[in-house]
Amino acid sequence: MELNALETTRLAARRPTEVDLCTFRRIHTDKGTMKTLSVDGSNLSEHQSREVLDRHLKHWASNGFGIWLFSAKADGASVGYCGLRRYELQGRPEIELFYGVHSRYFRRGFGFEMANAVVCQGFEELRLPSIIAFTLKENVASRGLMVKLGMHYEGLIDHVGLLHVLYRLMNHGSEEQPFQDAPETD
Repeated sequence: MELNALETTRLAARRPTEVDLCTFRRIHTDKGTMKTLSVDGSNLSEHQSREVLDRHLKHWASNGFGIWLFSAKADGASVGYCGLRRYELQGRPEIELFYGVHSRYFRRGFGFEMANAVVCQGFEELRLPSIIAFTLKENVASRGLMVKLGMHYEGLIDHVGLLHVLYRLMNHGSEEQPFQDAPETD
């Protein structure tokens, strides 16, 4: 199965391509956004943004799913990104939900709209058994989004040397578990 597009009421999403470095740069150089995405709130360099884009392109090529770039249907403006990726947590393969919203669009429900669409696609089309998400303990907005999605708190984990809160959402409609024993590819 190949995933090519994703749409919500207010947003249209597409897979990233090689030419999307500028989209990542807009997010990775926005101070408000980076306070939620980086450990120290620092912007990413152009080289780091290129590495992020390349990593996501590789993930799509290897797995058939990944990050989506979301734009407002009303004016085509880039709102942010959201997607699923393979992640190894304490030696176990998992599927992680991750997202980044440009600060200009904070507190308008876009993060939830993107994340909900991605989770639904993950459960309905990919038939994932569960999806995890994590954030720094202090990121109240991200934690609230996870709870609004129906995710349940599982505990604290160490990520990049810092304590993060871990949440999980189970797919109770999934009989198949296609990624449970899959090796980490990213």
